[in-house]
Amino acid sequence: MNFKDFVSTVHFQTSLSNSQKFQYLKDLLSDEPASLIKHIPLSNDSYQEARGKLMDRYDKKKKIIHALIKTFLNQKSISQANLANLRNIVDTSDEVLRGLKALGKKATSKDLWLIQLLLQKLDPETRRLWSVKTSDTEFPTWEEFLEFLNTRCSSLKFMVYDESEVKIPTRLSLSGISGVPAGTTRGSVVLKIGSRFNEELITINAYTLNKVASQIPIMNIDIKELDYLKGVPLSDEDFSRSSECDII
Repeated sequence: MNFKDFVSTVHFQTSLSNSQKFQYLKDLLSDEPASLIKHIPLSNDSYQEARGKLMDRYDKKKKIIHALIKTFLNQKSISQANLANLRNIVDTSDEVLRGLKALGKKATSKDLWLIQLLLQKLDPETRRLWSVKTSDTEFPTWEEFLEFLNTRCSSLKFMVYDESEVKIPTRLSLSGISGVPAGTTRGSVVLKIGSRFNEELITINAYTLNKVASQIPIMNIDIKELDYLKGVPLSDEDFSRSSECDII
């Protein structure tokens, strides 16, 4: 017995009590529908509660329309003339169109077909977002779908980092203390700098120059008087020796 038969033979049967109808309904169901009402206790009031839950979950025109159009579009192509295959396409197509007409004039709108055709071309996440957006809309229009897609495009534009659109200048004129010209950068490089004492590593973008600075320090330092530095781990153990500066 399918659900249509149940409605005609059980639901409208006045000789049956609601508790009997509920028992017939439970016997008819399986899988997910059965799980939906399995915790409802058997009583006269339970039938209407169970039927209401099932109608809320499954008796939605949008889902039915979606399934019908999908059935129509997913029919297999015929590579060679064959009576049985051709008859199957004709019968299936006719059944789908009759089913849509039975759901009302809006159910046969071209918008629903266009939306379904394009949805099949989209990624799963975009399809999911459309489903969420139209959860309370029975007959979404093509204009609403296009507006949704344009909004989706805008959000993706901000999410994607396109290096080709971001151009960072690499030749800059630099000034030192008191505005004294310090030269022009030759370009930029990506540097990975690691610690001498652990695995910590940082990545930076740095500009290159012919000369970063004069000798640092300008003269050697006598560290004999710097007892407080003994035992302190230093990034540059030769800090006291005058030498060229590699990076600032």
